[in-house]
Amino acid sequence: CTNLASINVDGGNPNYSSMDGNLFNKDKTTLIQYAESKADTQYSIPDSVTSIAGYAFSFCRNITSITIPESVTNIGGAAVLYCRNLTSIDVDSGNPNYCSVDGNLFNKEKTTLIQYIIGKTDTHYTIPDTVTSIGEHAFDGCDYLTSVTIPNGVTSIGDWAFSGCLYLSDITIPNSVTSIGNNAFECCESLTSITIPNGVTSIGRSAFHYCINLGNITISKSVTSIGESAFRYCENLGVVYYTGTSFDWGQMAIAGNRELSDAQIYFLGDESDILIRSIMQNKW
Repeated sequence: CTNLASINVDGGNPNYSSMDGNLFNKDKTTLIQYAESKADTQYSIPDSVTSIAGYAFSFCRNITSITIPESVTNIGGAAVLYCRNLTSIDVDSGNPNYCSVDGNLFNKEKTTLIQYIIGKTDTHYTIPDTVTSIGEHAFDGCDYLTSVTIPNGVTSIGDWAFSGCLYLSDITIPNSVTSIGNNAFECCESLTSITIPNGVTSIGRSAFHYCINLGNITISKSVTSIGESAFRYCENLGVVYYTGTSFDWGQMAIAGNRELSDAQIYFLGDESDILIRSIMQNKW
């Protein structure tokens, strides 16, 4: 609702309330929706709030800073999705579940990167060594980053984690990673090559969908599951390296690419292989 500046709830409503034009449950313990087009650039969440709903601030184009109090113990998924001008989330140091580092949102132990603030104009980001999990939508829609350093120790890359990072051209997935989520790198149009390291067992649905400049892929023999449309519309895909000894392409998720005769597939392994079977309804 790109022009919504205020939500006003009748005082007699038994389940909902409003404050400063934003929507809450009746007792104001849950912030349900921040009005998307409010002109305010900063917002301090009231101390009564214990939960921020998923997508509560999504698409808010004016807000640059959000302050989260000690009382908040739950933050829903994609709470600040596509807040293009948001440069800082500040979490009260007494909060038991969350913290912020350089304006980015983490769980208290700093083992999960929940949200990189996409309004930051930095072109490179090094994820802290404490992180073992990159959360859903963590970098989704970041228009500035060209490179991200993922530390060895990260085991999972969440759904939509880097989706829509149009200028991301330099990223290395470390050997510690075991799973790449659905749509994790979808529409990363500047990626030209990617290596799926030994250790990764699953590549999610549409993980590299529409990475239109992805020219070559190296897939580890540890991969046993490739999701539907994982490499669909990678229309410049020309070389695939596989470290096993054979590969069952079947209907694997590469519909929309060049003809098979235009791609070169190299089998680099010398041990017994794992067959990776089709998960795509459209044949190559």
